[in-house]
Amino acid sequence: MSDTTSDTVISVGDKSLRFVAKLQEIGYASQMDLFKQKNLLDGLSETELKIFRDHAKPRKYRRGTIIFEQEDIGQYTYWVESGWVKTYYTSLSGKDITVGLWTTGDLIGAPDLDFETRLLSAQVIHDATMLTFSSKDIEFFLANIPQFSRNLIAALSFKVRWATNIFDRLATESVLARVAQTVLSIAYAHGSVDRGHTLFIDSITHQDIADMVGASRPSTSLSLKKLEKSGFIRVSFRRIEILDPEGLMDRRYE
Repeated sequence: MSDTTSDTVISVGDKSLRFVAKLQEIGYASQMDLFKQKNLLDGLSETELKIFRDHAKPRKYRRGTIIFEQEDIGQYTYWVESGWVKTYYTSLSGKDITVGLWTTGDLIGAPDLDFETRLLSAQVIHDATMLTFSSKDIEFFLANIPQFSRNLIAALSFKVRWATNIFDRLATESVLARVAQTVLSIAYAHGSVDRGHTLFIDSITHQDIADMVGASRPSTSLSLKKLEKSGFIRVSFRRIEILDPEGLMDRRYE
């Protein structure tokens, strides 16, 4: 479970535009684009969007709600309209490993539709509104909305890349490198830019980061302190600012 008392905002401050430009310059942005999930509704016409919304059922979930649990029967797929949801795997020893943090436009639960039970659990970490649809709805969309078919294939392909990337990091990188990579990945894939050109992501806790990197919360917090001491980030209450994106990217290889 997430430590809800240690929410942080990951921010790139005034350097956000240079941050993204630097990612593009060194080729890292193209790598990160592989880890941005395709929105199911991209490219749909107004008529097709109406068809989708006529079949999908909107549901609102409060923070902390368990949407589904590992080993549940997979009946529905969820499209996040707003809010934040995390999916996680519980090992036989009882350890939770966060697989992903999902927000507007992301798909949850689709890989389970052709299997008897769900592989992962999903929990709301920030009040969320989602559109739900069944396997029969998906069959209808595939038959009547060609662009939906392409978007679904892209979204499912993304899930494979995302999972592969997570397990590769767990097997080959240090905790410090995994923390640096995770902060960069979340900021790039899910960050928003405010009026001050600040790239930020909210509703993320130290425990969420720890679960994603497969480390304890103390080890994760220690890594964040090391990155702060090196001048790459600044940690404050409910906020982590990225001061040196290039230096932080270099930490991915340690």
